[in-house]
Amino acid sequence: MKDYRFNLLVLLYLLFFFSCKNSKDYTKLDSDDFSERKDRIEKLKENIVYASEIIDAEFELFNVNGFTNTRNTSVPGASSWNYQFVVKIDTSNIQKWLNTFTETKNVVPNLQLISEITKKRKENWKTISKPKFYIRQNDESTFIVLYEKEGIIFKSVVNL
Repeated sequence: MKDYRFNLLVLLYLLFFFSCKNSKDYTKLDSDDFSERKDRIEKLKENIVYASEIIDAEFELFNVNGFTNTRNTSVPGASSWNYQFVVKIDTSNIQKWLNTFTETKNVVPNLQLISEITKKRKENWKTISKPKFYIRQNDESTFIVLYEKEGIIFKSVVNL
């Protein structure tokens, strides 16, 4: 009887191991995987706190614990994430996104990140205005790049 249980345990372990190796990486979400605008918006809205309706979105999100409806274990891991996203909003809602932020001229983020995130649909993210930079009060790991005339907001939220 002991051999039967041992063999069953080994079989279950192997099944679990191989299913994990072939499964999707549940710690990353990329808007490139969503061709429809409404799907990108809905997936982003499931995973961030947003201040107003979103017209369009692109994102690269990493969360060590996985994302909504994707966690394949009930044991939580360390809290570590890196969220980079760009949203297009109605310009009348810009101030709602800036409530806890202060404009800064001292910190200029890497604007290449925006180009990288929007490269698949760059025609949706054309800008002519000069960017303004904002940093969250008391938290320099969270910042916003605002293209005011276009209603385009890039936000970076990092907790490592």
